[in-house]
Amino acid sequence: MCQTRSLAFLAIAVLCIAPCFVTGCRSSRPARILQSFGIGDEPPDDGTSAEIVIREKLDMVAIREMQRLNNLPESNRVVFVPTPNDPLGGGRYFREQRIYDRWYLVDISKGGDRRSRGAGQSGPKSSARNLVTVQYRYRLYKSYQLPSREEALATSSMVSTQTMDYERYRYTFDSNGDWDGKPGRLVK
Repeated sequence: MCQTRSLAFLAIAVLCIAPCFVTGCRSSRPARILQSFGIGDEPPDDGTSAEIVIREKLDMVAIREMQRLNNLPESNRVVFVPTPNDPLGGGRYFREQRIYDRWYLVDISKGGDRRSRGAGQSGPKSSARNLVTVQYRYRLYKSYQLPSREEALATSSMVSTQTMDYERYRYTFDSNGDWDGKPGRLVK
């Protein structure tokens, strides 16, 4: 009787653990159980709770930042094109505008501890920072060439140049996954 129970327990254990070997332990819980018995590798890190919260909030932050980037004066400028062989230095103007339309998460990393106290003062440290790097895609649009700068600035007809480029910005989140609200810093 005791041998039958042992065999039944062994069969149940094999049936529960065997699928993990077949599927490669996609879930971290079975991988942790196997690793605690000394079977299998250590499961990959799923990320801290702050990283999970950051990923959840990042869509809102990125959309807000794309709106800010689209409204920057640097994103909407007037360019002068000189007329070739003109002794008076004449030319035409066109408006060039960057439209940021897509974002991609590049990296979430620890930024160390930020201290709110001065040098030599004692007291508790403030929370650790998470540095989040986001890459934004923008498309370049241009207006038709016009004779004056004012006309180029006032025109609303824009033509896509099929030019796409990317810029990376870094943001600071606290240890709870909350954004500090400051604009991102351009990363080269």
